Amino acid sequence: MKIGILGYGKMGREIFHAFFDQTKHDLQIVVFCRHDTEAHAAKVQKELDKGLRRKKFSEEIYRKKQTAFSFTTELSQLSDCDMIIESIAEQMEVKQELFQKLDSIVSEHCILASNTSSLVLEELFCKISHTERCLGIHFFYPVKLTEFVELNVLESTSDSVIHTAVDMANLLGKRSVIFSGAYHMYLNQFLSVAVSHGIWLLEQSQISFEQGTEIFSALFPMHGLFGLVDGIGLGLLQQSAQNFQLQRLHPLIAYSDHWIPLQIEKGCPTAPNTFLEYMKQIQSPSSYTEETAHAMQQSILSVLLNEAVSAMQETEYPDTVLDAVWDVVGLAEPASTLYEKYGYDQIQETLMKLYAKTGWSLYLPASQEAYDFYFRQKG
Repeated sequence: MKIGILGYGKMGREIFHAFFDQTKHDLQIVVFCRHDTEAHAAKVQKELDKGLRRKKFSEEIYRKKQTAFSFTTELSQLSDCDMIIESIAEQMEVKQELFQKLDSIVSEHCILASNTSSLVLEELFCKISHTERCLGIHFFYPVKLTEFVELNVLESTSDSVIHTAVDMANLLGKRSVIFSGAYHMYLNQFLSVAVSHGIWLLEQSQISFEQGTEIFSALFPMHGLFGLVDGIGLGLLQQSAQNFQLQRLHPLIAYSDHWIPLQIEKGCPTAPNTFLEYMKQIQSPSSYTEETAHAMQQSILSVLLNEAVSAMQETEYPDTVLDAVWDVVGLAEPASTLYEKYGYDQIQETLMKLYAKTGWSLYLPASQEAYDFYFRQKG
């Protein structure tokens, strides 16, 4: 199988190595990028040489890998690919133009996939022939450490293409979670709910982000709730939110969507790994009680449990959806454990207080029957 990768930035590099590091499968990988192709190829070769010296693989595999990759500035070198995964900057017109050029180069059977985390897929592929071979294949950063690949399928995406994408994810040792329609990029939508509600809680309680990080650290031990914001930067977080399609999420996400540009206007950098340090510099810690911290923890967990139940009732593979959303936000405890800890009555009371204060339908609790079904029988 020949895989084409468009772009060799942070995500393109991660996707390349996800495939290239496989030793049990015969894969050819060609990477299209605008600059530094020779330098990129030399670096991969250097890593190969180091792997051989350290006996990470045999000389046979080493020789096979030497001929299994190439870098190019010419799209024509991707003409015989079986699948192409695009991972360039989140700019609709640039992506559209690139896919249109590919459409005239590759065969009608070549799968065209985008790693976009925010753009509307129907618009992205609107000028492509044979859209039955198009879909979103969204990897999460860092690719090596995340368990899931999100497959965002169009109404026209064929079953055979979906099956091929699932097989590809399995080859990489990852599970697939499949979304369509308003649930496109749902894992990012769920993540945005967590971050947006966290921001809302801090603003309501007048607690600094540094303190909020401490309060939520036990719940999100992998990277912290606001570490997720820090990792992608305010700019991309805002851009992603503008295209989310689930209506019930809009008021909460609009709250953070309004809050983010205010911080940027005040001087907050938009680049990754700058947000938390900036907030630490401009905010002063305030006093809060253990009771307040506990209430905030219960609030965010109630919201996430409720949104998970709502999604599980509306998507085709509820168990996989639950596993995926829990994986992407990095929660410490399984949903079933949290449900047993708080109980339906307490979750319902917490959510109804939030609904009374905001009027946002996201906070309306799902039925106890739904909670019991998904978190007790299938938790």
